[in-house]
Amino acid sequence: MRKLRKVMALLLTLAMVMGLSLTAFAAQKNSATITVENADNATLSMVQVIKADPKTETGWAFVGNAATAYKTAFDVENDQDAIWMLIGAKNSEIELPRELTPASAAQINQALNLVSDEFKTFTNGSAVYEAGVYVINAVEKDYTYNKMAAYVGFGEIKDDEGTVINGYPSLIDAVLEAKKSPITIKKDVDDNDGYYAIGQILTYTLETYVPYAKPDETNFKFMVTDDLFNAQYYLTGEKSIAKIELEGETEPIGGASEFELRDPQGEDFFTKGFTIDLSKLIDKSNSNAGKKVTITYTVKVTGEYGTNDIWNNAIAHVGDEETDSEQVRLHTGNIILTKYNEEETEKLAGAGFEVRKKLNNGNYSEPLKFKEIIKGIYQYAPDDPNAVTEIFTGDQNQPGGALSIEKGELIITGIDAGEYQFIEKTAPKGYSINSTPVTAVLDEDSDKNFRERGISKTYVEFVSMTDTKLAELPGTGGIGTTIFTIGGCVIMIAAAGLYFASRRKHGEN
Repeated sequence: MRKLRKVMALLLTLAMVMGLSLTAFAAQKNSATITVENADNATLSMVQVIKADPKTETGWAFVGNAATAYKTAFDVENDQDAIWMLIGAKNSEIELPRELTPASAAQINQALNLVSDEFKTFTNGSAVYEAGVYVINAVEKDYTYNKMAAYVGFGEIKDDEGTVINGYPSLIDAVLEAKKSPITIKKDVDDNDGYYAIGQILTYTLETYVPYAKPDETNFKFMVTDDLFNAQYYLTGEKSIAKIELEGETEPIGGASEFELRDPQGEDFFTKGFTIDLSKLIDKSNSNAGKKVTITYTVKVTGEYGTNDIWNNAIAHVGDEETDSEQVRLHTGNIILTKYNEEETEKLAGAGFEVRKKLNNGNYSEPLKFKEIIKGIYQYAPDDPNAVTEIFTGDQNQPGGALSIEKGELIITGIDAGEYQFIEKTAPKGYSINSTPVTAVLDEDSDKNFRERGISKTYVEFVSMTDTKLAELPGTGGIGTTIFTIGGCVIMIAAAGLYFASRRKHGEN
């Protein structure tokens, strides 16, 4: 029994010793996973450029032709010098030999992009079985990626409680976040209701991003082009805006002079546009990569009758790639007023109206100004010195085409959304003025098909007004005046007879 107790004590002591020295016997982990975050939709490829080598000065050595890429970027001739510079970049407290200095971020980025060895397809999160540095390339539609380096090193692996579960030298998993820049361009306009009016100043905003540079490229290209239909760029003058802003900068980095206009004063509204060269924002160190560029500018609506849309789109050019923005399209508003007789059986020509727009304060504006296109059709023209404020219903039918109109109609075009009041100022011949104004409201519910009479995809509202015939007045020169005339003559004759009879009697006396 005493011997048994000794054996049990010995076994217990041995167990305690084994427990205290358990970490010394923890299995090594001979694989490591590489996970790239922020690259869910990217196609990844990878190549190893540095591996462990106990025979070298640093304990590391280049793989394949990677040494050439790093020595070129770091401007050194010795492989180990290049690796020392990488070690210094990782740990600034290490004293480097031979007066070497740590590699800069720009040098490392250049080295990664100069790696010419064959990249092989890599599945995100998969394992590698050697320590070292792996260069990863990512490709995704509408994005540019900076090349990435994953370092798989040696170390101990502990659980959440601090217990070593894999002893040194186990391979340590690598997790890195991809740096990418969208090759996209977004366009917006400050007119929220989708309508515009002739003479209106619209503010457009473009947003794009500075792409990542590839050091093997000698000519960086980053440009934005813009096309505009049915309006003029308005970059200088009262209420104009033309500026280029870069994320992180407190002041604009460019103004109107950066906008290289295409046909800036021409009448051919199909060819207006501008180009802005942003290539200067790209450098080898990628100091601006991924930053948002905001371009803000104004245009003035000129309006060509028969073209009731303004459309505008932009293109971002990065190298040989192009990305279009979604087209921004606005529409003019139109109102058709029809003048009828009281029975609404006949349309009346020659009725004159003033048009006023309801303001935000509830009052109506001064009479709006229009220029005549043809009889009965008028375009809003606030800046035209020859514009008129009284406009008239047409006197004939004009079928077909964009200028289609019928007798008795009044069409106004080129106006914005809102409520409009028509006040009759001149009545058609033989009719009296209707003193009650009529109103029309242009909004998103207005008819979008101009009665299928030439202009489609435009907004139109319909309104009508009736007039009554003139009331009859008493005539002059009729039977009533004849009686009074005869009676007057009889009185005058009688008066004359009495006058002469009185003189004769007076003479006899």
